[in-house]
Amino acid sequence: MRYTVQAATAADVAHIANKMSENGGPSSSAAVNHLLRSCAFSRQLWAARDLEGTPAALWGVVPAPDQPQTGRLWMMLVESDEQDRQDLADSSRLVVDEMLTEFGELENIVPADSTDAIEVLSRMGFHLGPPLPAQTDAPLQRRAWLEAGEVAFSDLPRVVN
Repeated sequence: MRYTVQAATAADVAHIANKMSENGGPSSSAAVNHLLRSCAFSRQLWAARDLEGTPAALWGVVPAPDQPQTGRLWMMLVESDEQDRQDLADSSRLVVDEMLTEFGELENIVPADSTDAIEVLSRMGFHLGPPLPAQTDAPLQRRAWLEAGEVAFSDLPRVVN
């Protein structure tokens, strides 16, 4: 594993926000604002840093407003090649284990066609449900979840069709 995982600092968030601004084009301002709001409301905030100490990912968990025992996991990965995604997904073991000590279940909703996000969540051991009914002018989405007490990071995919 090429990353260390520790509690995130303001400098980690600023670095990731700057990367998003550099790479995001005209919609980057809204994405950075969304990231900052997510960080502000997160009960836990973690960063993965490469061997030089440069932040490569952030993970946070926000309580679901209608289900306080459920944490909504969010991730921001700035590394993009397959090996980096695999290493960062593997680095998530500590994050997920810690989040599951506070929440009975973690969940995430991802676009059904987001193969990278689905790959990372699957590698982390999340169950992946079938595409949810489409809303007007919205892409199909899939729910991903992992309950406390389940074995995370199993080698078996957990896709529900």
